[in-house]
Amino acid sequence: MFPDNPVLDPTLDKFNRLLFSQRIAEVISSRHDASSIVIGIYGAWGEGKTTVFNFIETTLENDENIVCVRFNPWFFRDEEKLLLSFFQTLADALKRKLTTRAEDIGGWLAKCGEILAPLSLADPTGAVRGSGQIVEKLGNLFSQVKLEENKKRIEKILEEENKRLVIFIDDIDRLDKSEIQSIFKLVKLSAGFKNTTYLLAFDEEKVASAISEKYGSGDLEAGRSFLEKIIQVPLTLPQVSYGSLQKFCFECVDEALKNASLELTEEDVRRFVKCFSEGLAIQLKTPRVAQRYGNTITFSIPLLKGEVNIVDLLLIEGVKVFYPKLYNFIKDKPSYFLGQVLDQDGNFEQVKNIVIEYIEQSISDLSQEAQIYAKNLLKELFPRLTGVLGNIHHGSDWQVKWTQQKRIASLKYFRRYFAYSIPEDDISDQNLLIFLNQLERADIANISNEIKKITNYQSSSTDSFLTEIFRKIEQLSNLASQNLALALAEMGSYFPKPEALFSFKSVFSRAGILISHLIQKIDESGKRLILAKQVLQIADPICFASECFRWMRASEKDNKKEDREDLFSKSDISILAEVVIHRIRDVAQEKAIYLRFPESARELLVFWAYWSSKEETNNYLRNFFEQDPNSAVDFIKCYIPTVWSMGMEPPYRVGLPSKGELERNDYDAIVSVVDAELLIETLKKIYGDKLNSPEFDRQNDHQSAEELAACQFVYIHDKVLADDAG
Repeated sequence: MFPDNPVLDPTLDKFNRLLFSQRIAEVISSRHDASSIVIGIYGAWGEGKTTVFNFIETTLENDENIVCVRFNPWFFRDEEKLLLSFFQTLADALKRKLTTRAEDIGGWLAKCGEILAPLSLADPTGAVRGSGQIVEKLGNLFSQVKLEENKKRIEKILEEENKRLVIFIDDIDRLDKSEIQSIFKLVKLSAGFKNTTYLLAFDEEKVASAISEKYGSGDLEAGRSFLEKIIQVPLTLPQVSYGSLQKFCFECVDEALKNASLELTEEDVRRFVKCFSEGLAIQLKTPRVAQRYGNTITFSIPLLKGEVNIVDLLLIEGVKVFYPKLYNFIKDKPSYFLGQVLDQDGNFEQVKNIVIEYIEQSISDLSQEAQIYAKNLLKELFPRLTGVLGNIHHGSDWQVKWTQQKRIASLKYFRRYFAYSIPEDDISDQNLLIFLNQLERADIANISNEIKKITNYQSSSTDSFLTEIFRKIEQLSNLASQNLALALAEMGSYFPKPEALFSFKSVFSRAGILISHLIQKIDESGKRLILAKQVLQIADPICFASECFRWMRASEKDNKKEDREDLFSKSDISILAEVVIHRIRDVAQEKAIYLRFPESARELLVFWAYWSSKEETNNYLRNFFEQDPNSAVDFIKCYIPTVWSMGMEPPYRVGLPSKGELERNDYDAIVSVVDAELLIETLKKIYGDKLNSPEFDRQNDHQSAEELAACQFVYIHDKVLADDAG
């Protein structure tokens, strides 16, 4: 960390404040005029005013005739307490320094505070606005000793002891307006002491603005005019050179990277320096800003180490510190910066103007030159903006490259830069890298457990996991591919399998596709077959085995289209199919398959009939129908399709699933595994004559979904027979 504290040790002076401070201290120390003097040290926040105070005080401490007093005005919220505390602070300091009559001067200073405190409540005419008690107290104090007499006694002791007071009042510009006004009233009331020097540090513009409302016409110049009446020697802090600031800022960056055990490549260094110089440099104005930037990246780099593009992180953190308004705009409207809004249908120029207007609004508080710098940085961080702020266009196809580089412009990585963590539906790149490096050595059970850890034990994160493995599959060895394929096979139930319009896009199907790709990585055909059989033997649940087989066969077809060697020969495919059929037969004996696996019975029965025979599945189903005719209703329910709304009917939302009507393709799937007459005969035992004149009006509230499906099946069957007869 880079402490945002004023420098005390002169050897740590990075911005040449020491020489400036020493010269001020020498002038104060060598001054022979006994009259009081008020010196103002002007500088903006973070420029080093307090550091200058520290160096002045350190230098003056070498002069035994100087008594330095630090007064902190932050602790007091009303004028009376402020004045009382001020004189008490002086008294305490002098008691420690004076060799004789310390108690006397302490008491006199305290009485000065008591006299002046009520006076600070007077209006410009001099009338006291306090209570009668204050007036009574004031009268009593004046009867004991007059203010002027106390001042003379104090000044005499200081002269006899050859002591001079130097009073430091810092951070005035951090107070609110009324408190700033009180401080200058205090100085005006108490600055009459001889042998006293006041050093006040503040931002001239902020203080002038605060006091102008009370002591002037309300404008900035009026405030400055009032300051000129109080500040006898105004000194502006020497401006820190940009070279010194940049050197200090880059040292902060180096230290932050070193603490995180990171080292930039030469290309990264060149890119960062170029982008910093052309995008952030104009806002690097004070040492404090550089320190804030250093502290920001010191925290953020370890949080995102290995998870984002490090140069992009350094730059977006720079936006956070140097352009905070723009940073919030980026976070609030990512589609404007990532270019998603540009991909929407509509008038490109119109959308472009909307984005430009938004960006202009986010940098409106900057100077014209700073706005140019900010836009330069935006185009570097978000290249798609070059088509908005310039004439170079980047299409959405660049996302692949930006994702590989973990750029902030990537749709996948953008959120990480602002959340400082991995989103719940994403996975850690670092954890994934460790996982991939251990694949060859880990056993299957450990690999499965690690996958669950990487995905935070949330199946919703498996899609991101599969996507990352697809991207890195070429990096895997044969052994790593084999181990991962087997581990994935055992985890079929971990992959969500929602009913979807396009099943191949489901995570469940993508896991099966990935396994087939991993098997393709095995060089020798014999070893590929052995691995494929192992996968199908352990794939769980059973429907995941058929899903894996589906994509093994699809891969074989794809290879054939590309004139490459088949992944599996026809005989190999038959061998693999038999593995799955054997498992289906086993699970089917325990309970009717359409009762045990209602969600996947359709595909399992079709698989069984296709790779074995319809006769086998027909006999299997006949046995259960004869035992319990009502179970035929459960069977036919497995074939009622899910349909997705197009938003044309209430509730007018696209993509809502609901149960649809039995269609011809559903009928074909049913009769591919069982004789139509057998099923109709069984259904008539349940619904009787209702099936003789089947109706399937979906608006008929008297029909259950099952009865409706039965009627639809009979209707389609009769139509098929009629078509065949015709």
